[in-house]
Amino acid sequence: MHLLLLTVGLALVCGLWAHEEQESDLSKLSGSWYISALASNNSALIAPGGHFRVFINTLNTEDGNLLGDILVPEEGGCSKVSLVAFKTEDDDRQFTMEFWGHNELHLEEVVPSEFLVLYLINLYEGETSLVANLLVRKPVAEKEFLDTFEDICEELGLLKEQIVFLDQTDRCEKFRD
Repeated sequence: MHLLLLTVGLALVCGLWAHEEQESDLSKLSGSWYISALASNNSALIAPGGHFRVFINTLNTEDGNLLGDILVPEEGGCSKVSLVAFKTEDDDRQFTMEFWGHNELHLEEVVPSEFLVLYLINLYEGETSLVANLLVRKPVAEKEFLDTFEDICEELGLLKEQIVFLDQTDRCEKFRD
């Protein structure tokens, strides 16, 4: 009986520690980001003028949720839009958000000080699309990050031809904070 109580107690402590560690890991995502590459099984979404050809300016966390300011290209400039991705109970790295339909957002690869690969499953008017993003801390992505992104896209079923690499002239740079 004492062994059972000790085991349950250890499990609870470890569970709380893991939850706190996850919360602090998410807080490390706060700050400025640059989108370096996009990929999608629906190329219209990430083409110039596409609904997901948007650029994350900053990320922050609050209560386990992700808050982001994105820059949306429009004629003559870019506008800033704030979004919230709400954490789910299913997975520490899964969120939901409403942006051009309903989205399940997944944090796939996270190195908070360097890069972040996320993908989302978008449901809009009965059509499901997959969109992946490579975010980096510096305006220019290192080759290692690009290679990781390509590998993750391949694992997700996206082809190299479905990846678009962006440069500084293509990301609303002059409208950043």
